[in-house]
Amino acid sequence: MMKMIKGGFNERMWQHDRGAYSDEEIEIWNARLKQLSQKHPWLQDFIWKINPKQKPHLVHFT
Repeated sequence: MMKMIKGGFNERMWQHDRGAYSDEEIEIWNARLKQLSQKHPWLQDFIWKINPKQKPHLVHFT
């Protein structure tokens, strides 16, 4: 069972669940959203800016 943090992760939701969409799907939808945003600028908010996956690193708290 997944715990939800208020205002956080939403399963199978665009721009939330990276595991639900392949790179190709994201590229296709982003291209379409960029095209549509020329006439409808508010659609720019839905273009998914994917950050490259980072390797986990150990963090020490004091």
